[in-house]
Amino acid sequence: MRVTDCTVSDAGDICLLEKECIECAWSEKDISAALASSDYTFVKAEYGNEFAGYAGMRLVLDTAEICNVAVKPAFRRRGIGRGLMEALLQRVFSSGATSVYLEVAEDNTAAIGLYSSLGFTEVYKRKRYYGEKSAYVMKLSR
Repeated sequence: MRVTDCTVSDAGDICLLEKECIECAWSEKDISAALASSDYTFVKAEYGNEFAGYAGMRLVLDTAEICNVAVKPAFRRRGIGRGLMEALLQRVFSSGATSVYLEVAEDNTAAIGLYSSLGFTEVYKRKRYYGEKSAYVMKLSR
């Protein structure tokens, strides 16, 4: 697995993966705009020569927000999500951020387990944030 920074040319791959994996997917236009913005950082994982997943975050002053993390179903359980998160967190904290937030669907036990193992803790629960599903807001501080 190789993790590198995304560029605007990755917007199509990200959009397709979002539609497959994320209930509230961003449009390709929004993804392209975020990739072109200095406020956002996106990283991608390639497994062999194939786009396997990505993660993105937005930095505002000393606080970062993880926007989305997605791994193609065929590549899950191979450490790709962890590799993406570790690469993103390295960039977050080297940029001067002191805290990182994310939200995750309450029934996404695999993601919750990953985030907890990286040091994130639950801050509160947003009821019915994803339609009928609630979300946990999690935080990591350094």
